[in-house]
Amino acid sequence: MNLSLNTEYLLIGDIDRQEVVVLKHKRTHRVFRMSSMEYRIIELYAKGYSKQKIIATFEADYEISMEVLDAIINSATTHSFVVARGGYEQFPKYKIQRNFISLLNYGIFLALKRLKLNPNRIKLDTGGSFNLAKIIKWTPRPVPAPLYRAGSLALLGLLLFTLLFFVLFRAQSLDFALVFYNLSHIGFLTMLLIAFPISLVISFFHELAHYIVYKRNGGTQHELGLGLLYGFIPIFYTATEDMVIWHNKWTKIKVALAGLASDLFFLCLGLSLYALISSPWIAGICSFIFLNLVVKIIYNCNPFSPGSDMYFVFLDLFNLDISFTNAHEQVKALRKNKHTKIHWGSLAYALACYLSITVYLLSFLLILSFPIWINFFI
Repeated sequence: MNLSLNTEYLLIGDIDRQEVVVLKHKRTHRVFRMSSMEYRIIELYAKGYSKQKIIATFEADYEISMEVLDAIINSATTHSFVVARGGYEQFPKYKIQRNFISLLNYGIFLALKRLKLNPNRIKLDTGGSFNLAKIIKWTPRPVPAPLYRAGSLALLGLLLFTLLFFVLFRAQSLDFALVFYNLSHIGFLTMLLIAFPISLVISFFHELAHYIVYKRNGGTQHELGLGLLYGFIPIFYTATEDMVIWHNKWTKIKVALAGLASDLFFLCLGLSLYALISSPWIAGICSFIFLNLVVKIIYNCNPFSPGSDMYFVFLDLFNLDISFTNAHEQVKALRKNKHTKIHWGSLAYALACYLSITVYLLSFLLILSFPIWINFFI
């Protein structure tokens, strides 16, 4: 059979200079990490080299057994890294699961497709696990490196200034009970049509902060966008797949913490100016934005929240190879076969992640419906 490399996959990294590279699918955006040697083996297999010839090619530098070679080739075939020349990839049909979130996700996905917005489903296999329907993709224009450095320094300076101002002049006089009370002055439609979009704009700056620090440290991806997390929560995202092959963990941690720094800046700035607002209606809108930011900050500070800033900091800081994806796969295997060997650490990690996701979703829905149920208690 004549084979060739699947052109639907984009190679991120340099196989001649780097030990690890990444393959990213152009349509599904699924990401795979592998060694440069593995990619060379797949490349030779696609060119028609026999297994014996592939082993002979690498025998001067590596000792490759036939079992290892078979595993690499089977993985390449399973994930369609290699396809028949002139053929095409077969994608499995979307399966509807019997739970509310999956049905809602599927309905939104079909609606977006009917509107010809062409959403793409994303699943990152390295470092996180997301269920994201991609709606809008934006490719920022490249700018000189000094501008990224200036942006990073400006973000840090603004954060320190607002934190200092808030702690010295506003923290003691802030009445948090008033923040909750002011939410009763706005209705559900006001929150949905005005307050929530403003919160979404602030979340854009969260991702923009990630992007600026990412590009400041040599990131090669050029993509920002808007999607639906877990099928119904609108969020912005930043494509940073090549960070998987970065060696300096402190650089990766700086990129992860940039978004959290942006949220803290807006929260401290807003709370510092809160006392100057005289209109109850505007104060109610600001209260929703503050509470939404607080929930986001708590989520991003939780290392057991898949995809959060601290989640990636946690994995990078302790050089952990365990991710929510791996733990989730083990739980699924345990559900299918009760005799599967139990890895208690992975099981505990997965349960902590499930709990974090559930609490975040409930908190999001609770704040969004606050004007409806708060009237029963006032």
